Amino acid sequence: MSQFRIPSLLHVLSLWLTLLSQLVLFGKMPKPTPTFNTPLGVVAIQGATDYEKTLTLNGHVLIRDYIIDVYGVFPSEKDPKILFIHNASGGNACCWSDNILDLTGNAPILLKDIAPPLRGAVNKVFTLTPRAVIYQANGKTNGPLGEPILELCQYTFGVGRVETKRSVPQFNSLPMKEKRFAHEIFNDPINRKPLLDLLGPKGFKDLRSHMEVSSGLIWLTESLVWATGCTSHSCTISEGAFLLETRANKAWAISFDSEGKRFFGSKLNPSSPGMRAIDDWLKVRHLFWGSFSFIRDQSGISAPIKGARHSVPLTLEGGVLTVQVTLNDTILLDFIIDSGASDVVVPADVVLTLMRTGTLSPSDFIGSKTYRLADGTLVPSKIFRLKRIKIGDRVIENVTATLTGVEGSLLLGQSFLSRLGKWSIDNAQRIIEIE
Repeated sequence: MSQFRIPSLLHVLSLWLTLLSQLVLFGKMPKPTPTFNTPLGVVAIQGATDYEKTLTLNGHVLIRDYIIDVYGVFPSEKDPKILFIHNASGGNACCWSDNILDLTGNAPILLKDIAPPLRGAVNKVFTLTPRAVIYQANGKTNGPLGEPILELCQYTFGVGRVETKRSVPQFNSLPMKEKRFAHEIFNDPINRKPLLDLLGPKGFKDLRSHMEVSSGLIWLTESLVWATGCTSHSCTISEGAFLLETRANKAWAISFDSEGKRFFGSKLNPSSPGMRAIDDWLKVRHLFWGSFSFIRDQSGISAPIKGARHSVPLTLEGGVLTVQVTLNDTILLDFIIDSGASDVVVPADVVLTLMRTGTLSPSDFIGSKTYRLADGTLVPSKIFRLKRIKIGDRVIENVTATLTGVEGSLLLGQSFLSRLGKWSIDNAQRIIEIE
């Protein structure tokens, strides 16, 4: 007599879930449709086919693409008024876009192709105020030395445009031995300094463009790193390489293109590991030292003349004058000159950038202070010390600064201005004159 085993409830449930997943996978069951009940109606993502999706408002198609994803909903999913939407055509090369759908007014506003917000936890990337969403985004342009840009953007409800409040470079702060490619050194404000001193800003950017596509870093000795690369889609025509001695803070660079062949730096010992690496690089490319021009220094850096009168250009932005200021020899930013502010004021996103570069540490925070705003409100704030602030050719060290929220402005206050000496603003010429 055969015996039958009664399947356990857990086993039956497991089989049923497996069957359900297969039905969904092969399109036998309708996939759930993400929907949002907004003040202007129902927003939905629908899959017309496996290769096309649509984002609709009350059935009217707003976006049609291969991939559509809503990744930010404000003020909340229960009260959706602002949607951040990503759409893409698929593939690695083409084509993607980020968009804002504003449903706060009488009619929807679809703002296409915005600077893409950083991916990550929404509460870390986005900040909500009563009338705006502030978020961090990958900039579509590069910094002054070719580094990628991180933008602080603000979308005010009903406005229909995104305002860039601030741009800071996205630096690479990994320890040297953890870096893998040349661009990680190009984006490191501390360890790239020997290259920048050797080449100057223009030469540095030129070498960077000659090494867009780079091979992995090679450590020839404990402190000597070798990097090679070429211009994208132009390998064998436009290439570059560099040596960086991390202990001695020295650098050498070599590049060639249709305009010539150049070597930058001091003479190397013929038997040194660095020279052997360059020789091998040249041989593979059938190049010879005789065709290269030798350039020792392109930095163009000269010491300021003490006591000389100095003028620094100002920029008029939003009705206020701003000046370019370098913090801790790392970030160049536009500050509002505010003689009424007792301290230099730095927003949190800039402080985090300085901490990532290692030029600001927890030990630089020296306490807290309570400030009285114009309306009488008392606001506590953390105080920290900036090692160096530079405006034009003038440098002030150990400057007290105040931390403010990401929505705050960069202010050049009295903790810096009172130590600058005699200065004045010429509004007609838009310059600040420092004696």
